[in-house]
Amino acid sequence: MPWSCGCGVSQADDVGACLACGEVKAAWTVVVERTRTLRVKTTRRLEVFLGVGAAPLALDAPHDLDALAPAAAVPATPVEAARALLAAGQRPAPEAVVFARVAGDAPPVVALEVLTGGRPTTEHEAPAAGRDGTGRHVAPCLFVFGPPSPADDLAFPGLTVVDVTDDAGHAPAVEFSAAGRTVGLPVRAAGATLTCTLLYEDGAPMAGARFRVAFGAGTPAIEGVTDPDGLARVAAPPGATRGRLFLEGFEEVFATGDEADEEAFLDWLGGP
Repeated sequence: MPWSCGCGVSQADDVGACLACGEVKAAWTVVVERTRTLRVKTTRRLEVFLGVGAAPLALDAPHDLDALAPAAAVPATPVEAARALLAAGQRPAPEAVVFARVAGDAPPVVALEVLTGGRPTTEHEAPAAGRDGTGRHVAPCLFVFGPPSPADDLAFPGLTVVDVTDDAGHAPAVEFSAAGRTVGLPVRAAGATLTCTLLYEDGAPMAGARFRVAFGAGTPAIEGVTDPDGLARVAAPPGATRGRLFLEGFEEVFATGDEADEEAFLDWLGGP
């Protein structure tokens, strides 16, 4: 039977949208022994992506909201590595940033629930920072973990920073909720933790020794002090599993070839 929409113009029964105003027909009549093919358009109202690119960016660089890859897990960046980037005027590489994409007209606020193991579940909100090429809203988030925690004072322009520290290191999962849909993803550490024990020639631990670790061009060095057992521990930036360790005042111990540098160094291997 004919139907009409809000504009009052009558349409034939088999017309799926008003020819005058474009409003889509909301109801269909089902008759026994007669079949009609219905095509229903669906929209994924909430999706979670990662950025594309392994190099840190300038602090004020815009997000490339059209260069995204589907996320199978949420990368968590060590707090120390994030602070080192911030001090160098940089922000984490796109692949360490999570982008929640939401369809709809009004700018959404994505609800985040950190599903911890040994601590109470925490809730956060991530506002949309812009639209991608399809017109969908995108909320960029950076997840961090590790001492010092909480990282409430850690802030990057255009990023919602969420601390996912848990008793076991980082929370096992995070849930994203918006537009009536919820997406849950596991959390994975985004960078390696590099460790090295430093000893004097007599075997005594090199406690309280200042060191600096360089990871290569474009990645800021991280400084620290060894613990009472001579252990140097660094949360490496995402993607870094090899660095060079510089020590103060021990050029005669570690030298490059025949020349001793002001700060001697050695290759430092590590892995996630």
